[in-house]
Amino acid sequence: MLTNEDIRNLIASFKQINDPFLQKIWLPDNGEKSSLKLQSNLTTFTVDLNRAGRKAPKCTFQLREDLHRDTKLIRLDLCGPAHENPNGDFEYANQIIACPHIHIADEKYGDSIAYPLNENYAKMYLTSEELEDIAVVFRKFLERIHVVKLDKFEIYVNTTILY
Repeated sequence: MLTNEDIRNLIASFKQINDPFLQKIWLPDNGEKSSLKLQSNLTTFTVDLNRAGRKAPKCTFQLREDLHRDTKLIRLDLCGPAHENPNGDFEYANQIIACPHIHIADEKYGDSIAYPLNENYAKMYLTSEELEDIAVVFRKFLERIHVVKLDKFEIYVNTTILY
Protein backbone atom coordinates (compact mmCIF):
# COMPACT_ATOMS: atom_id res chain seq x y z
CA MET A 1 0.00 0.00 0.00
CA LEU A 2 1.49 3.30 -1.07
CA THR A 3 1.24 6.32 1.20
CA ASN A 4 0.51 9.79 -0.14
CA GLU A 5 4.18 10.63 0.41
CA ASP A 6 5.22 7.54 -1.62
CA ILE A 7 2.83 8.56 -4.40
CA ARG A 8 4.14 12.15 -4.50
CA ASN A 9 7.76 10.94 -4.48
CA LEU A 10 7.18 8.46 -7.31
CA ILE A 11 5.45 11.06 -9.47
CA ALA A 12 8.13 13.66 -8.69
CA SER A 13 11.09 11.36 -9.36
CA PHE A 14 13.06 12.16 -12.49
CA LYS A 15 12.53 9.55 -15.18
CA GLN A 16 14.06 8.73 -18.54
CA ILE A 17 12.63 6.78 -21.43
CA ASN A 18 14.01 3.29 -21.00
CA ASP A 19 14.92 2.61 -24.64
CA PRO A 20 18.33 4.10 -25.58
CA PHE A 21 17.59 3.65 -29.30
CA LEU A 22 14.12 5.21 -29.31
CA GLN A 23 13.90 8.54 -31.13
CA LYS A 24 10.26 8.59 -32.18
CA ILE A 25 7.28 8.07 -29.91
CA TRP A 26 4.22 6.85 -31.79
CA LEU A 27 0.89 7.53 -30.18
CA PRO A 28 -1.71 4.82 -30.80
CA ASP A 29 -4.47 5.34 -33.35
CA ASN A 30 -8.08 5.65 -32.21
CA GLY A 31 -9.22 2.28 -30.88
CA GLU A 32 -5.70 1.15 -29.94
CA LYS A 33 -3.39 1.05 -26.90
CA SER A 34 0.36 1.16 -26.35
CA SER A 35 2.84 1.78 -23.55
CA LEU A 36 6.16 3.43 -22.87
CA LYS A 37 8.76 2.22 -20.36
CA LEU A 38 10.49 4.72 -18.06
CA GLN A 39 13.39 4.38 -15.63
CA SER A 40 14.28 6.40 -12.54
CA ASN A 41 17.27 5.92 -10.25
CA LEU A 42 15.27 3.56 -8.03
CA THR A 43 12.54 1.88 -10.07
CA THR A 44 10.83 1.43 -13.42
CA PHE A 45 7.52 2.82 -14.63
CA THR A 46 5.01 2.25 -17.40
CA VAL A 47 3.08 4.97 -19.16
CA ASP A 48 -0.12 3.57 -20.64
CA LEU A 49 -1.47 5.29 -23.75
CA ASN A 50 -5.08 4.25 -24.25
CA ARG A 51 -7.27 5.39 -27.12
CA ALA A 52 -9.49 2.28 -27.07
CA GLY A 53 -12.90 3.30 -25.78
CA ARG A 54 -15.61 0.64 -25.75
CA LYS A 55 -18.65 2.90 -26.05
CA ALA A 56 -17.15 6.20 -27.21
CA PRO A 57 -13.78 7.67 -28.18
CA LYS A 58 -11.30 7.63 -25.33
CA CYS A 59 -7.89 9.09 -24.73
CA THR A 60 -6.11 8.41 -21.46
CA PHE A 61 -2.47 8.64 -20.44
CA GLN A 62 -1.50 7.13 -17.10
CA LEU A 63 1.63 6.46 -15.06
CA ARG A 64 2.14 3.26 -13.06
CA GLU A 65 5.17 2.20 -11.06
CA ASP A 66 6.11 -1.37 -12.02
CA LEU A 67 6.40 -2.70 -8.43
CA HIS A 68 2.84 -1.50 -7.73
CA ARG A 69 1.34 -2.10 -11.18
CA ASP A 70 -2.27 -1.92 -10.01
CA THR A 71 -1.85 1.61 -8.65
CA LYS A 72 -2.46 4.33 -11.21
CA LEU A 73 -0.27 7.12 -9.86
CA ILE A 74 -1.59 9.78 -12.21
CA ARG A 75 -4.08 9.58 -15.08
CA LEU A 76 -5.00 12.22 -17.64
CA ASP A 77 -8.42 11.73 -19.23
CA LEU A 78 -8.65 13.83 -22.39
CA CYS A 79 -12.00 12.75 -23.73
CA GLY A 80 -14.78 10.89 -22.09
CA PRO A 81 -17.53 11.52 -19.61
CA ALA A 82 -17.43 13.93 -16.71
CA HIS A 83 -16.28 12.37 -13.44
CA GLU A 84 -18.30 12.39 -10.22
CA ASN A 85 -15.96 12.60 -7.23
CA PRO A 86 -16.77 10.61 -4.09
CA ASN A 87 -17.86 12.17 -0.82
CA GLY A 88 -14.96 12.93 1.50
CA ASP A 89 -12.75 15.47 3.17
CA PHE A 90 -10.91 16.85 0.13
CA GLU A 91 -11.32 19.73 -2.26
CA TYR A 92 -13.75 18.85 -5.09
CA ALA A 93 -15.49 16.22 -2.90
CA ASN A 94 -18.90 15.23 -4.30
CA GLN A 95 -18.39 17.48 -7.34
CA ILE A 96 -18.67 16.61 -11.01
CA ILE A 97 -15.46 17.41 -12.89
CA ALA A 98 -15.78 17.87 -16.65
CA CYS A 99 -13.44 16.13 -19.07
CA PRO A 100 -10.58 16.72 -19.67
CA HIS A 101 -9.43 16.18 -16.10
CA ILE A 102 -6.63 14.49 -14.18
CA HIS A 103 -6.63 11.86 -11.44
CA ILE A 104 -3.83 11.75 -8.87
CA ALA A 105 -3.65 8.69 -6.62
CA ASP A 106 -4.49 9.04 -2.96
CA GLU A 107 -3.85 6.44 -0.25
CA LYS A 108 -7.47 6.69 0.96
CA TYR A 109 -9.36 7.23 -2.31
CA GLY A 110 -7.14 5.50 -4.89
CA ASP A 111 -7.57 7.12 -8.30
CA SER A 112 -11.22 8.04 -7.76
CA ILE A 113 -10.62 11.80 -7.36
CA ALA A 114 -10.59 13.97 -10.50
CA TYR A 115 -9.16 17.48 -10.62
CA PRO A 116 -9.57 20.22 -13.24
CA LEU A 117 -6.41 20.38 -15.37
CA ASN A 118 -5.40 23.95 -14.57
CA GLU A 119 -5.85 23.54 -10.82
CA ASN A 120 -2.67 24.06 -8.73
CA TYR A 121 -2.55 20.49 -7.42
CA ALA A 122 -3.13 19.03 -10.90
CA LYS A 123 -0.39 21.13 -12.53
CA MET A 124 -1.51 20.34 -16.10
CA TYR A 125 -1.70 23.84 -17.48
CA LEU A 126 -2.97 23.50 -21.05
CA THR A 127 -4.49 26.09 -23.32
CA SER A 128 -7.50 25.26 -25.49
CA GLU A 129 -5.18 25.30 -28.53
CA GLU A 130 -2.79 22.82 -26.89
CA LEU A 131 -5.70 20.52 -26.03
CA GLU A 132 -6.43 20.24 -29.77
CA ASP A 133 -3.03 18.59 -30.41
CA ILE A 134 -2.68 15.17 -28.78
CA ALA A 135 1.10 15.11 -29.32
CA VAL A 136 1.51 18.41 -27.45
CA VAL A 137 -0.73 17.14 -24.66
CA PHE A 138 1.31 13.94 -24.38
CA ARG A 139 4.57 15.90 -24.22
CA LYS A 140 3.08 18.09 -21.46
CA PHE A 141 1.97 14.94 -19.61
CA LEU A 142 5.52 13.56 -19.80
CA GLU A 143 6.82 16.87 -18.44
CA ARG A 144 4.21 16.74 -15.64
CA ILE A 145 5.45 13.30 -14.54
CA HIS A 146 9.07 14.52 -14.70
CA VAL A 147 10.42 12.71 -17.74
CA VAL A 148 13.75 14.32 -18.62
CA LYS A 149 15.61 14.72 -21.94
CA LEU A 150 12.38 15.02 -23.93
CA ASP A 151 14.14 17.15 -26.52
CA LYS A 152 15.65 13.90 -27.90
CA PHE A 153 12.24 12.63 -29.01
CA GLU A 154 9.68 13.44 -31.66
CA ILE A 155 6.08 12.50 -31.01
CA TYR A 156 4.01 11.13 -33.90
CA VAL A 157 0.37 10.30 -34.47
CA ASN A 158 -0.23 8.08 -37.51
CA THR A 159 2.42 9.03 -40.08
CA THR A 160 2.35 12.81 -39.57
CA ILE A 161 4.70 14.58 -37.20
CA LEU A 162 2.71 16.85 -34.92
CA TYR A 163 5.35 18.24 -32.56
